[in-house]
Amino acid sequence: MILKSLMSASGPSLLSMKWLLVGLVATLCSACVAVDTKWNRPTKTAVRLHTERVSEARAELVDGFRDTLETAAANPDFDQEIVRFLQAHKSALQAYDIDAFAGFITDDFQRTTVVDQDTAKVETRAQFLNARKTWSREPPPRRNARYAIGDMEVSANGVHASVHLSISLETKYFTTRSLVQLALRRDGPDWKLTDSSWIPLHPRNALANDVTYLLVPDGKLGLPLDSFKASFDASALTQGPDRLLDEAALSSQDVLRAMRWYNLVIIFKEAPPPGAVIEPGMTYHQPTKNFTFSVRHVVREETPFFVMILRTFLHGPPKVRATLRVFIDNVPVLIEPIVTG
Repeated sequence: MILKSLMSASGPSLLSMKWLLVGLVATLCSACVAVDTKWNRPTKTAVRLHTERVSEARAELVDGFRDTLETAAANPDFDQEIVRFLQAHKSALQAYDIDAFAGFITDDFQRTTVVDQDTAKVETRAQFLNARKTWSREPPPRRNARYAIGDMEVSANGVHASVHLSISLETKYFTTRSLVQLALRRDGPDWKLTDSSWIPLHPRNALANDVTYLLVPDGKLGLPLDSFKASFDASALTQGPDRLLDEAALSSQDVLRAMRWYNLVIIFKEAPPPGAVIEPGMTYHQPTKNFTFSVRHVVREETPFFVMILRTFLHGPPKVRATLRVFIDNVPVLIEPIVTG
């Protein structure tokens, strides 16, 4: 077996992405060595029980994606001017409307995003607007996104206000959740945003992580691997994180055929937290042995959109039974039979 790893990471940003590009050559031969039993071929009962546990764990996240703004707008105990500001804030996020953002943030605005336990990224007004200046160039649905504002707490004295809330973003492939603090200042009849701080949230139960995959023939990703990450980083700001994955999905296949290279694109709907150990692997089931080829990656910092790519080439006979597994902190979050032919 030949195993090569290529790592590439962008700077820590809420709208950036870390790609782990892994070259994985799976060669079925007598010289290969089987690994521990967690990679054994799963029984139908084991797959069924795993699916049930995953469904239960993810139900909490689905229930948690709810918006409270309509309730707040109908509640006289809430400051309705602040509620209207939050509605405008949500609309600007959801519509990628950078002009609207420019209209309600102050000249001294700062946005702070937690990167890891000891680090945070701070953007000034100019940096924030410049990084997102192309938002409005792409019409929906190419930049489709849905935001929800969760439970919130408001403290205001007429001139200054502090809002603590949760904000969730959902796209076709990704969901991010953050605890957010907004600092507002009265500017004439309107409220303006002076500061926002974002702390990413992650599922408490590893089984709640929703992991899917695309099986894309080599050369069909639309871009060379060495430029794919940079193109994704740019399009995540202008068109949202789904665009390049949608294009890759057009070429995705259901069957891993022998004697061909494939890119196995593993998509994490919720980004794993810093410190999490991610271990994807492909197991080929022979009559007498299992042969597994896996990689191990430790997440170093927060990133909202997390994808891994295994580049695989299957030598040997067709119709070999195979299983794709993904572990987070040694918990199996994906167990998927792969058809070979």
